[in-house]
Order: sequence, then C-alpha cells, then structure tokens
Amino acid sequence: MKAKIFNFAFSVATGLLLACGPTQAVELITNGGFESGDFSGWNLSSPVGDDHPQVVIAYNQISSYPTGAFGESVPNPTPLNNYGAYFVGDAKAEFISQSVVLDPGKQYLISFEVYSTDNGKKNPFDATLQSSTSNTDQLSPLFSAQALPTDWTFYSAMFTAGAAGPYTFALNFNPSFRGSPDSDFVIDDISIKAVPEASTWAMMILGFLGVGFLGYRRRNGTNMVKFRLS
Repeated sequence: MKAKIFNFAFSVATGLLLACGPTQAVELITNGGFESGDFSGWNLSSPVGDDHPQVVIAYNQISSYPTGAFGESVPNPTPLNNYGAYFVGDAKAEFISQSVVLDPGKQYLISFEVYSTDNGKKNPFDATLQSSTSNTDQLSPLFSAQALPTDWTFYSAMFTAGAAGPYTFALNFNPSFRGSPDSDFVIDDISIKAVPEASTWAMMILGFLGVGFLGYRRRNGTNMVKFRLS
C-alpha cells in the first residue's frame, strides 16, 4: 500500500513539474508572436536594394504583399494567433533580432513555429532560415523552405549560455542568391525560457512527495480513529 502511495505521489509530482517547468518560466522574447501586428520589440535589417523587406502579415486572408503572402491564405498555427513574420526577399539577406540577457552556464529552451508557403515552393529557387545568438553556436538547423512541408513545423531545442552579458538573438533569412523568385517563410511563437536547474527540480519533487506522504498519514490516522470509535 505504501509503495502504491509513493508511486502515485511521485507520478503526480513529475506531472506537475512537467506542467510547471519551462513553460511557466519567464519569457525572455518580446512580442514573439507578433500579436502587436508589427515588429515591436524587434530590430530589423534594412539592406539597401532589398526588393521585399520582412513584414508582419495576418493569417487566413487572401491579399498581396505587404499585408499577405502574395494571395495565399496562410493558416494560423493556433486559434489565438493572428499575425506572423513573413520573409520573402529575393535579393538580400534579412534578419530580425533582439537583445536577451542570459546567465552563463544556464540552460535555456528555445522554440518557434516555421511555415513554408505553397506558392513559395513553386518558385525555382530555395531560401533558408536559421536562428542564432551572438555568443553561442547556431541554435537551430538550417531550414530549407522547399524541404519543409506546407504546414506549420514546431522546432524546440535546449542550449547552454556561454559568456555573461546580453545576447543578440536573431532569425536569419537568406535567399539562394542564384536568381529569383525564391521560396519564403512565415515565423511565429518565438520563445526563449530558462530551464529549472536540477537542484530546483529535486526540491520540488521532494516537496510534492512530502505533501503526498502527509496526506497519506492524515488519511490513515483518520481511518484508525473511526475504527476505534465503532
């Protein structure tokens, strides 16, 4: 019986930790969902001669650039999302970036959603997208627009911050530079959150187990009193 109670308490503790882990940590990215309808909080590259600079577009509408994806209705990744960042240039590399403060040696979870449009896939040349920070290696693989499915792809990964100081987190878009038109991307739900340290997880697990054990003792004691009174 005690083993069952222990296993149950441990399962509950683990479930609560997973539910209240990185997802409940402080979000370090400002306007990662672009729900302001623009690039508020982001720094944008503005290369001379850029034919189609990056823009924020609305989902589920048929309109041309710069308010839409050249007549293609892009679905939202979740019902709560109304806008996404659209990269569609053919002539210049582009990026969006912002400064984030990371603690050296600490682990972080990065995640975002990426979408490759159908009309972009029909173009003769490819384009790539990759995330990075100024103080670490590349944070994601090199996404090929023509290799991605015509659907939302969720990406997440853990990384450890290196040196101290503010980091410049960036999403880097590159056309093929072999001709035009190129493929394109829509990005949404960009997030960076700290991962709880192992000692914090251990303390939380012990705390939940302690509460479970006290509940077991209390319930067991109540049953004993009832038995004696009867």
